[in-house]
Amino acid sequence: MQKVCFIPIKVEKKDKPFSITDEIIKAIEVNGEEIKDGDVIVISSKFVAMSEASYYELKSIKPDKKALELAKEANISPSLAQLILNEAEEIIGYIPNFVLTLKDGVLSPNAGIDLSNIFDGYAITHPRDPFRKASLIRREIEEKKKVRVGIVISDSRLMPSRIGTTAIAIGVSGFEPLENYIGKLDLFGKPLKVTKKATADDLCAGAHLLMGEANESIPIVLVRGLNLEFKDREINKGELSVDLEKCIYLKSFELYFRRKKHV
Repeated sequence: MQKVCFIPIKVEKKDKPFSITDEIIKAIEVNGEEIKDGDVIVISSKFVAMSEASYYELKSIKPDKKALELAKEANISPSLAQLILNEAEEIIGYIPNFVLTLKDGVLSPNAGIDLSNIFDGYAITHPRDPFRKASLIRREIEEKKKVRVGIVISDSRLMPSRIGTTAIAIGVSGFEPLENYIGKLDLFGKPLKVTKKATADDLCAGAHLLMGEANESIPIVLVRGLNLEFKDREINKGELSVDLEKCIYLKSFELYFRRKKHV
């Protein structure tokens, strides 16, 4: 049976931009570990965002008319509403205090913007182009350490109808993020028709147990013992995202609320 180890890497709080690759290598060594061939390194998206200064002082953001309307409807500050509009690929809807958006191919409250774990009066966003960033980090680590690794950039997420956060991959490089089970047999010998295992997301969920959400200071988790298919190719967000018109949640919610109106 395959044994997989999740190793937490503690890092001192960062309050200014820094070299993400150098910090990952340094932090792993300071924690008494080393990067080995076949490891996967899961990195908090906010740690990556801090490294590249993807944060904004809210009072410096000037809301336009659309932002003012969104702020009123969603009961959020106009500056946050403007930042959400700037960051989101699409606005899906809202409830008091939260706007559901499409960001980096993922359904995400407030476009992944966070007011926690950042300076007071600031907001931190997703890192810019996280798939490209994951690829850049991987190539630099492989060049410096002479090993083959995978990189996953992880962000917190909410699940429909569930309370609490888990985590999801918003950037992946170095291995196949999905494992195709179509055609494989289940326990009773029936071939699977649609199943694909979200390997990258599963790694984020496991790492999230150690990373936490508050002042744990564990933005990096080293995952060892996986039997992954490593590949040197560019991965994009479209490979992990379903078209909104085919999303079982969104389409089912649409039908549900349409029926509720006529009851």
